[in-house]
Amino acid sequence: ETSITVGAVDYRNAEAPVAEYFSSYGGELPNGTLLGSDIYAPDGGNTSVESIGQLATCPTCDGDEFNNFYGTSAAAPHSAAAAALLMSAAQAWFPPTEANLTAGLKTSYSNDQAMQAFKSTATSFTAADGSTGLFLNTLAAFKSIAAQTAKITELIVHDTITPSAEPF
Repeated sequence: ETSITVGAVDYRNAEAPVAEYFSSYGGELPNGTLLGSDIYAPDGGNTSVESIGQLATCPTCDGDEFNNFYGTSAAAPHSAAAAALLMSAAQAWFPPTEANLTAGLKTSYSNDQAMQAFKSTATSFTAADGSTGLFLNTLAAFKSIAAQTAKITELIVHDTITPSAEPF
């Protein structure tokens, strides 16, 4: 895939996601193809840009001194940044060295693989249109690649140690 559709969920509803009433839910193309949001990402975060934020006195704002940024205009860049970080983290944490490749560690992520990591770790909920929504859980996605199973490639036991007789 070269693009994804993103819906918006207020970040304060992360534990029990509810799509914003003004969020994109997808739609139907003239040929009858139904579209939905691939993933929902948080909105409502703080911004220092006055021209795009809502005053902290709005009914849904968090009440601090910063404006809040809502909608898919906030959720889409959040999900794009999360994908970019996930794709770069795999290379930084597990560089494509001979040892990592031999051990079968994932050393890079394609766009599709990053999206699959997000979908498999997302929080599922029912969107207002009845479709299943998947709320982005960036922390869980990163933990899914950081917690790869270690593979022992070599075990060296010194001549003076009997493995069954001494604790390691």
